[in-house]
Amino acid sequence: MEKQLIKKILVNTKDLIHSDSFLKKHRLNNRFTRQGKLSFTDIMYFILSRENKSISINISNMRRFFPQLKIPPVSKQAISKARQKVSSDACLELCHLFTKLYYKQKKKQSLWHGYHIYAIDGSTIQIPVSDENIGFWGSNPNQYGIEEPLASASMLYDVMDGIIMDSLIGKYRLNERESANKHIDFFITQNICGKHVFLFDRGYPSYELFEKLISNKLFFVMRLSLSFKKLIDKQNEDTIIVYHPKGKKRALTLRTFHFLLPDGSIEYLVTNIISPDFKLETFKELYFLRWGIESRYKELKMSFRLESFSGYKPEIIKQDFYAAVFLSNLASITKNLADSKIDKKETNSYLYQANKNFIISQMKANIISVLLYKGKRVIKLIDKIIDEASLNRSEIRPGRKYPRHKKYTRRKYFINNKPCL
Repeated sequence: MEKQLIKKILVNTKDLIHSDSFLKKHRLNNRFTRQGKLSFTDIMYFILSRENKSISINISNMRRFFPQLKIPPVSKQAISKARQKVSSDACLELCHLFTKLYYKQKKKQSLWHGYHIYAIDGSTIQIPVSDENIGFWGSNPNQYGIEEPLASASMLYDVMDGIIMDSLIGKYRLNERESANKHIDFFITQNICGKHVFLFDRGYPSYELFEKLISNKLFFVMRLSLSFKKLIDKQNEDTIIVYHPKGKKRALTLRTFHFLLPDGSIEYLVTNIISPDFKLETFKELYFLRWGIESRYKELKMSFRLESFSGYKPEIIKQDFYAAVFLSNLASITKNLADSKIDKKETNSYLYQANKNFIISQMKANIISVLLYKGKRVIKLIDKIIDEASLNRSEIRPGRKYPRHKKYTRRKYFINNKPCL
């Protein structure tokens, strides 16, 4: 049962945060060795529960609502200094703990025609402006020639279950294929049984990535750019080719195909799924599942206000990124439970789903509570969130489309994306 799974994840997360081994592993420069005003655990709770408000308000709220933590009055400068003593790898480890427990404990994953479906993609993240960030992350000048720091993020996303399996944030224009290799290496260590298909956009195709996936018995579907002329066959709609570039030892049997999009453009794809059971229409449906990872990036940037970072230092930026990923995953499995409850209640012809923004808001507001509570109190709080989420629902409109605007806009937040934090 997924409620027990959430409880197990929360209990293990709490145990990890409070463990001496976790502290010793992720403290920087041997800090937190003396009993100070703020402990390592206090800072981890602060990072996970941070709202998009000032540091002073955030710490004041923690002291007011969670007196059991016994946090004394401290300045915002003290909070900032303490956060710089914690490695961002601590938050990344919480994300990996979530992945490990989720796929080990969940008995039945959502499948597409018997396949697990994953997407790998990157995105550009806006970073607070400072000379240090320009030097650390890299930058790109705007239309006025002003340097603005940017970072690159990458994710391995379970499309069917809505889980971010792995993520990373690095310097601007991080090599997408290198990031994909890291995600695949991480995926292999999870030992997930079954048949797996990975979906990629057009920046990823390469002989090395094809060969790595095939060697590990993983299927893939990748979009091709027109510059990849060796694999593009404009004459045949669906064809099998042998791809063997000069200097490469192994010849790869691949299948390339293309189809017309509603806007009149042509989509070129390559795969190692040779089975005749997969028709052109099947591949269309499969590749369009990749849109789930785009939606998750939108959620992180809009609902979590990811780019509204709580500090300027690179370590703090990375902490915020991985904390948002961890909370996003908790919100996803909570939404799955709320959706199941809605399905049982509905008798009319309309389809509904729980409001994800509402769940994110509740999970963010209650994260310290669910980590501090024990036994049945955790389940009761989760039940309360699920019950309220099942009432705060929205209609599912199949086939609904939003045209992509090609003109750039300065607007970052829109009327249909209300803040939930």
